[in-house]
Amino acid sequence: MAVVAFSLLCAAVDFIVLQKGKVVLMPFPRMTTRRWMIAVAVVALALWTGITARTLYWNHARYREAAARWEDMVRMNVAVLQDAQWHWGIEQETMKRSPDLVALHGGREGQETRIRFWADEARRSERFGAYCKRMRLQYEHAARYPLPPVPPDPPPPK
Repeated sequence: MAVVAFSLLCAAVDFIVLQKGKVVLMPFPRMTTRRWMIAVAVVALALWTGITARTLYWNHARYREAAARWEDMVRMNVAVLQDAQWHWGIEQETMKRSPDLVALHGGREGQETRIRFWADEARRSERFGAYCKRMRLQYEHAARYPLPPVPPDPPPPK
């Protein structure tokens, strides 16, 4: 019974052969040049796959963080735009309804300068908001597809 179990075990393991009641180890196959080339190719492919996967994961995380930062910038810019529009509206209403306040703020010319300032601030904020949205979309796309490199950010609008 033990001999049968041992012979079944030996048949399952290719390196052990039973010859005339003796256990003989089979020699390992010779490593020819072709086999070495295949072994090196398999190891290189495994290393390349691991390095590429790690790079993709790191790029995905980095681009996702950049997209989140640009999303925060979009939110802050919306608040700045609303503030500028509110001030612009207040200055226009002040110009129309309160001549005594206009005189207090440097006269009509000073009030017009303030209105122009807030109008320019609103336009500048709109341009910067569009820029932030483009950058957020660029980094969201890069986080989704992290393999191609991301071009450098264009300069912000003035």
